[in-house]
Amino acid sequence: ITASNLSNGDFSGASFRDAELDSARLTGGRFARADFTDASLRRTDIRGADLSDARGLTQSQINQACGDGSTRLPSRLTAQTCRGGSRIVRAAPAAPVPPVPPVPPRRNLVVASD
Repeated sequence: ITASNLSNGDFSGASFRDAELDSARLTGGRFARADFTDASLRRTDIRGADLSDARGLTQSQINQACGDGSTRLPSRLTAQTCRGGSRIVRAAPAAPVPPVPPVPPRRNLVVASD
C-alpha cells in the first residue's frame, strides 16, 4: 500500500499487519481497533488521523511518520510534526489540451445589386 492515499477513510478493525504504508497518506482517517503490528510507516502522513484505539503501534513506527496537533494516538505515543506542506506530492498529470479546430476559409460573397 506504499504511497497510497487513504485520507478520510474509516478503517476501523482493518488489518495493516506487516503492511508497507511508506509514504502513504492516512490524514483524517479513523483506525479504531486497526492492527498495525509490524507495519512500516516511513514518511507516512498521519495528520488528523484517529489512531487512538489502534493496535500494535509502537513509538518506533510513529517516529518514522509525521502528524499534527489533531493527530490522535494511543496515550503512550507521540508523533513529530510534519514540516512544511504535505510530504506526499502525487498529482495526476494534466489532461492534454484538445487541438483547436481549423478555421474555415472565408469566402468572398458578391451580392448583386439591382
